[in-house]
Amino acid sequence: MADALPNLQLLQASTDPDDEREFQILVDGKSVKYITIGAGIYDCDDMCFGPSLVSLLPPLLPGDWNTGRISRHVASGEPILLQSQTNLFLARHAYRPS
Repeated sequence: MADALPNLQLLQASTDPDDEREFQILVDGKSVKYITIGAGIYDCDDMCFGPSLVSLLPPLLPGDWNTGRISRHVASGEPILLQSQTNLFLARHAYRPS
């Protein structure tokens, strides 16, 4: 049986028609993915509307990651999530001076 598609919700979009675009996407109500999309891959108007952006995204990589980059595949020209990494730290305990 195939895995169910994740539930994606656009939290924040920063777009520029001539530069990279940055997004925060909530996956399954549990984890936030920070995704950078190269200029010219998708139309800015499509990316600013959550349901449209979600339908355009290539499959997200499985596993525990929080930052990724979407670029064009060298051979096919199709958008692909090229890299992902976990580089943000979660604060478990807040420091509160007395």
